[in-house]
Amino acid sequence: MRTQTQLISDPQDLYRLLTTPGNEVASLLFAGDTVCWLSWRHANEAHVPALRHTNDVIASFVTAGGRMKM
Repeated sequence: MRTQTQLISDPQDLYRLLTTPGNEVASLLFAGDTVCWLSWRHANEAHVPALRHTNDVIASFVTAGGRMKM
């Protein structure tokens, strides 16, 4: 599963991500006193095999088209 990255400034959001079962923290970097850079992924989905018929480019195109319609 892909690693997701977030820039966090609220301590409650940081603690929520760190204590959620099923989240695997890849890296935790403090950019200052009030900002944290957190990379994480879903540990439960790490063992799910990737499907052959998925395409990230097509998914991005469809998502962008849907947002333009909204």
